[in-house]
Amino acid sequence: MAAATLFICHALTENDFARDLGLALETCRLPVWRDSGQLRGSERLAPDVRWAIEQAAQVIVVLGLNTGDPSWLRREIEIAQEAERRRADAYRVVPLLLPGVDPAILNDWFTPLPATAPIVLTAEGLGAALPALLAALRASPLVDAERNLPVLSDLTLTFSPTDPETTGRWLLTADLSHYPETGPPAGAQALFGPLPVPFPERILHWYWQDYPRWPTDTVRRFARRTDALLAQWGRTLYQATLNTPEWQTLITDWRKAEPPREHRLTIQASALAPDTTSLLALPWELLHDSTGFLIQHKQPVEFQRRLPGGSAPVFPTAVPLRLLMVNPRPDNEPTGHPDHRRSAWPLFEALKSLGGLVETKVLAPPTQAALEKALNEAWSAGRPFTALHLDGYLQTTGEGQRFAFEASVDGPIDKYRGVEFTPIPALAALLATYRVHLVVVTGAAAAAATLATTVLAAGIAAVITVHPDTSADALRRFWGAFHEELLRGARISQAVFAGQRRLASDIYRS
Repeated sequence: MAAATLFICHALTENDFARDLGLALETCRLPVWRDSGQLRGSERLAPDVRWAIEQAAQVIVVLGLNTGDPSWLRREIEIAQEAERRRADAYRVVPLLLPGVDPAILNDWFTPLPATAPIVLTAEGLGAALPALLAALRASPLVDAERNLPVLSDLTLTFSPTDPETTGRWLLTADLSHYPETGPPAGAQALFGPLPVPFPERILHWYWQDYPRWPTDTVRRFARRTDALLAQWGRTLYQATLNTPEWQTLITDWRKAEPPREHRLTIQASALAPDTTSLLALPWELLHDSTGFLIQHKQPVEFQRRLPGGSAPVFPTAVPLRLLMVNPRPDNEPTGHPDHRRSAWPLFEALKSLGGLVETKVLAPPTQAALEKALNEAWSAGRPFTALHLDGYLQTTGEGQRFAFEASVDGPIDKYRGVEFTPIPALAALLATYRVHLVVVTGAAAAAATLATTVLAAGIAAVITVHPDTSADALRRFWGAFHEELLRGARISQAVFAGQRRLASDIYRS
C-alpha cells in the first residue's frame, strides 16, 4: 500500500511556492500529493481532491499576501479541519504564512483556529523555516548522518601590520580550531616577511587563456617552465608562512589525517589598508610543500578569504536554488566590455543536468527599478533568490564605486540604452534587505575586491569574484560542481572548493 501523502492547500497565486515546498519536502523523503490533473481551482470540489485531503498524512495550508478569497480554498480547509477532528491519529492541519502576512488572518480562514501554531516564513526563505515545519509535521529532519561528515580543522591566518618603518614585515597570528569543537583552539604568533612578489599578470593570462589555444611544442615547453615557476612560487610562500619553526606542532596538528577530517586555511587581515588587502589577493591556492600543491593532496586543503562584515551563518538552502542574473550593457558605457553571454551561457550549460532543482532568471530590463521589483516580488512570494550574479561595468570615482545599470524608460522600448549609476553601498544595502546571501561578481580583480569589501560590510554572507577572461569551459565545470555541492547541503565555501577541485583534478586543458 502506498504511503500517505502530504496535501498542500494553496491559492493559484501561490502555485510556484507550493511547487517549491513540495520539492523541498520530497527531498526530506515526505511524499506530496500532486495535482497532475489540474483538478483544483473550480467552484465544485473534485471528488479526487476531497479524497486526497481526507486520506492525507498531514495538510499544509499556505496563505500569502496575494491569496485573495477563493471559495474552493475555504472548502478545502473546512474538509481538512473536519478530517482532523474525526481522525484520532497524527493528522493535523499546519498553517504556513508567507512573508508579510499578519497571523491574525487565521481568524478569517479557520473555524475554529488551528490547533497547530502557524509557521511564519521570514525573508530568509523556506530553508530557514523548514526545520520548524518538519517538527510541526512530526517528521524526522533529514540529517547528514549518511554523509558521515568529518571534523573540520580550520587554520586561520590573520595579518597585522607591524612598525610602518619596517617595509614588508608582518605580524602573523595563527589560530587552529576544530568543528565540531573537540578541544580548546590553539594559537601562535610570528613575525615574517617579505612575501614573494606576485607573478606578472600577463604571464598568468597567457598561461590560463592563450596557451590552451595554441599548444605547440615551443609554447608547451614554455608552459612546463611556467608550471615549475608556479610550484616554486608556492614553495616560497609556504616557507615564508606555514614553515615557521615555532609553528611546526600547530601545523602538524592541523594536517593530521586521523580521525577523518577536512582541512581549511582561512586568510584574513586585521585592517583594510591597501597593503593588507593585497595579501588576500595573492594566489594562496598555489601553496606547495615538499610533496605538492596543498589543494591537490590526498588530504586536500580548502582555501577561504575572509573580509570584515558578512552575515551570521546562513541556513541550509531549500531546493530549488534560485539565481538572478543581472547583466546591464548601457550603450554609453566604456567600449571593450566582454559580452554578458560569455559568463551567462556556461552557467546555463552547467545547470542543464540539474533540472528543476535550480531555477534561473535573467533580469529584464536590467535596471535598478526592475531589480528592486524582482527582489520584492520574490520576498512576498516566499521564494527569495539564493544568489545574484552581477556582470557589468564598475566605475570608480573619488566618491567610491558605482555600478552601471541601464536607465529606465517610459513607454515603448528605446533603441538607445542609457546608463544609470548606482553607488555600491546603496546596491549592497538593497541586497542585504532582501537577504541575498551570495553575490557573484564578474570583473577585474582590483575592482571586484573593492566591491566585495563593501558588499560584505553590508551583511551579505559571501562573495565570489570571477575574472572576465575565465574560459567558458572552466566556468561550466566549476559551476556544475559548485551547485551540485550546494544541493547536497554544503556550505558555500565547501561548494567553491568542490568547483576548484574539479578544475584542479582535470589533467586536460581545453
